[in-house]
Amino acid sequence: MKNVALVLSCLITARIFGPGLALAQAQPQSKHSPTSQYPTYEGRVMCGYQGWFRAEGDGSGEGWTHYSERGQLTAATLHPDFWPDVSEYEKTYPTSLTNKDGSVARVFSSWDQSTTDLHFRWMQEHAIDGAFVQRFFGGLRSQDGRKKSRAVLENAIKSSEKSGRAFAVMYDLSGLRDRGEDCTAIIQDWKELVDELKVTTQPTNRYLYHRGKPLVVIWGLGFPDRGYDIRNIGIDKVISFLNNASEYVGCSVMLGVPNHFRDLNVDTNPDPYLHQLIESVDIVMPWTVQRFTPLVHLFDAARFEGEGGHGLVR
Repeated sequence: MKNVALVLSCLITARIFGPGLALAQAQPQSKHSPTSQYPTYEGRVMCGYQGWFRAEGDGSGEGWTHYSERGQLTAATLHPDFWPDVSEYEKTYPTSLTNKDGSVARVFSSWDQSTTDLHFRWMQEHAIDGAFVQRFFGGLRSQDGRKKSRAVLENAIKSSEKSGRAFAVMYDLSGLRDRGEDCTAIIQDWKELVDELKVTTQPTNRYLYHRGKPLVVIWGLGFPDRGYDIRNIGIDKVISFLNNASEYVGCSVMLGVPNHFRDLNVDTNPDPYLHQLIESVDIVMPWTVQRFTPLVHLFDAARFEGEGGHGLVR
């Protein structure tokens, strides 16, 4: 039924004002390129790309974000599970920590173009088609925040051209407040990305398409450790906006949901509204990390966080 509605919405309508006279009201011309180097998600291997590491002195002004839990980078405040191997990075940053041999321990910053270039080159070398570049909701509340948070996406666009990889935008609802806030800021952000960053109209368009339309991902629906009520955050308005065949939109949409979304149990909020939302989009992407163990039935939602997964095409 949805497909029929979309087709009908694209038809040219006309009203007869007299014999032989008709006024046609056409849909606005799309702002997206009609084609892409990556016209479908089917058969693709994509990865999630957070790009959330920062370092003192990288120009971002964000300190040791994601390396440290509390500002200063010390052994007591380290956030990552593993220390990065930076031997292939063009640009690295010294920390106050030392390696076993006494040398200064260094890290990379996701703010640097050279970092993103290396990551996309690795994708190319290992036959990964591209990346879903994540935009976290916490950075979308203001125009200044939206522009500053584009740095990693801008890097990814350039790196995709150099490496021949695909890229697409993934909106991660991490940071959305439990109450008093909805996610409709995504609408304005998408307009700005299309108009100002030209995400779907690059000279060699490597934005990932699906079923002839740019693919946009929204991640973080149905997880019980997130306090917001999915019925009250305006997600239906965002999906409707992206689905609508107007100049900015006419997109395919993918939703990121918990692994047990089918049964609405174990790691999934039991609200059946999640199924209604899934029915309104093109692809569902279940989050499967740490779900393939006997401990899955002891799932403690508060212990798990992350982004990514595998999309199932409907």
